[in-house]
Amino acid sequence: MSHPLHNSLVRILTADGVPIGVGFLAADNLILTCAHVIEQASGSDESVHFDLPLLAPGASFSGRVSFIDENQDVATIKATGLPLDATSARLVQTDELWGHSFRAFGVPQGHDGGVWASGVLRDQNAQGWLHIEDVKTTGFAVQPGFSGGPIWDENLNAVVGMVVAAERDPSVKAAFCIPVKKLSEAVPALKAEAIPPNPYRGLYAFREQDAPLFFGRETFSKRLLEAVSSRSLVAVVGASGAGKSSAVFAGLLPRLRPNVEWLIAAFRPGPRPFESLAATLLPLLEPTISETDRLLEMRKLSGALKSGELALGEIIQTIVKKHGDAQHLLLFADQFEELYTLCDDAETRRTFVNTLLAGLDERGLKLLLTLRADFMGQALSQRPFADALQDKVLNLGPMNAEELTRAITQPAEKSGARFEEGLPALIVADVTTQPGALPLLEFALSQLWEKQENGKLTLYTYQSIGGVEGALARYADQVYAELSAAEQEQARRIFIQLVAPGAGTEDTRRLTARTELKKEDWGLVRRMATKRLVVTDQSLEAGEMVEVVHEALIREWGRLRAWMNESRAFRAWQERLRTSLQQWQASGKDRDALLHGLALREAGDWLEKEEAALSEIEKEFIQKSTAVQKRRRRITLFSALAVVLVLLGTFLYSYFQVNAEKNRAIGNQTAAISKDYLEEKLDLALLLAAQASRQNENFLTNDALLLAIQQDPNTLQIMRGHTD
Repeated sequence: MSHPLHNSLVRILTADGVPIGVGFLAADNLILTCAHVIEQASGSDESVHFDLPLLAPGASFSGRVSFIDENQDVATIKATGLPLDATSARLVQTDELWGHSFRAFGVPQGHDGGVWASGVLRDQNAQGWLHIEDVKTTGFAVQPGFSGGPIWDENLNAVVGMVVAAERDPSVKAAFCIPVKKLSEAVPALKAEAIPPNPYRGLYAFREQDAPLFFGRETFSKRLLEAVSSRSLVAVVGASGAGKSSAVFAGLLPRLRPNVEWLIAAFRPGPRPFESLAATLLPLLEPTISETDRLLEMRKLSGALKSGELALGEIIQTIVKKHGDAQHLLLFADQFEELYTLCDDAETRRTFVNTLLAGLDERGLKLLLTLRADFMGQALSQRPFADALQDKVLNLGPMNAEELTRAITQPAEKSGARFEEGLPALIVADVTTQPGALPLLEFALSQLWEKQENGKLTLYTYQSIGGVEGALARYADQVYAELSAAEQEQARRIFIQLVAPGAGTEDTRRLTARTELKKEDWGLVRRMATKRLVVTDQSLEAGEMVEVVHEALIREWGRLRAWMNESRAFRAWQERLRTSLQQWQASGKDRDALLHGLALREAGDWLEKEEAALSEIEKEFIQKSTAVQKRRRRITLFSALAVVLVLLGTFLYSYFQVNAEKNRAIGNQTAAISKDYLEEKLDLALLLAAQASRQNENFLTNDALLLAIQQDPNTLQIMRGHTD
């Protein structure tokens, strides 16, 4: 996938063609670099050689130095004969950069082909240079050889500065860049190119710091402030895309924050609501503990809340007492529908709601929820919750035309841009035909802003991006089209994991742990994050997480809808599998909690069909279940065989016992008959006695045989004459 910088990056070359530094196209045919790079490359000669290594490998170009300021270390090159697809880098001028991720391109010693470095942005020093640093453990840092190169801000998707100096000590992974504002002061031609940061949020919710750019919900924000001030429980209910989270974060919280009587704690329930709640409250309880201790204490607090050992009201009371002038704690549970979409255990859901409601008995607690309207039925199905919500709901409907006009025009005007005549009215008309269209509106406006021409947002550009209705789907398709065939299949596999299939409701986004994806998928996840289609985050308990940037993407991107429709049966089964997997893990991996019977047969079928879409732990769970069932079957078979052998042995023993008794009886009877013929038929008596002895040799048969022998003098004569 080609990065926007690829078409603007240049390597500055010596007369011998050796790369000495970097530069970038900052305006039409105007290359920006450092003064010291120019001096090293050309000396006193005004002619400079360069190439575009990522756009036109092997081709070389030249230009003339058009400006140089050694004091500020800034220079420009007027280039000619550039390829048609060479484009200027997008420049953004802002002071709000702390913590933003960046990437940079350079040619350090031994790497003439160039390498990429990454890190985070800090703040300006007394010289006005922006401090940047490398916070990773592997990979390249910005170092000598990166001078003159652009600093690309991954958050703003634009160049925010130019590398000017780097620490030579390899143990100090820090460097400095000249921010765009100072570059524009040095090179006036850049002022027309540099624009303020995008005032529109795209698919992201507005945050507290975005309050100065949040327009259209002023009336609702005032109503919400009054409701929170006078009630212990308030639920903001509206359709997906109505702007519920933004109304709270950018509308309400900035109004409360200056008041020292208010403490604010915000969280989302997620798949483990008690842990999410504990992680939110703990910094207010123990603000100075280490990350390791915080993780341990979070687990303890979560368990105590869930078991009822510790009441929420007690915690709130302790927090309020710890914070001097504080009188109230606003506990904001954003996207409360996650309790029903991500938490699979009904008992946990019931206990969590009861825990929150019980906390309302503590006078200092104010509970605020945002809830999608289509999940109101699930909330009302729990009677205590239904009773508590009586007269506590604020419905957030669509903006009217006047509110929409302010939301469209005011951010641009505050940032120094203007709309073409009639365009705002056209956009308002497009939005009013789209339910839950605020995310689509913000996305279209953010695209329109990035493609402005001389500070003007035009009708032509609006139509070219697809308008409110088509901008998001068109953009997502463009990102998808830039992937290779293998990456496209990988993207399909990733995105269906980020959607929870609806059960009587619309599909919703799903917070997905990195461990639930394949190891090789995370690189593409990060690229999708830079393209603003997904959002990544870090959780103390679950580690790295990812989710779709907004549910509007699920609704509006036809390709994703098609993927979900094709995979709906599989994904519904996979969610059931994950519930069973969690129960098995919670049991300490007890064998009795493994899959068996019909559930295991179904799992085996899906494993065969969709192995690539299953995580390693899911496959392990199925395979262990299969192995245990096979072992149990072998044990059952051996047990059955043992029973058969015992029964057979018993039968044979009985059979031989019966035959022995029968032979004994016949032998005794024959011996008795033999005695009856001793006087009348001695030869017959002798034969019968011999047969009786063979039939069953015992005292009676032997006695009969002996009597018969004694009665026959010939037999005695033969025996006497025997000499052997």
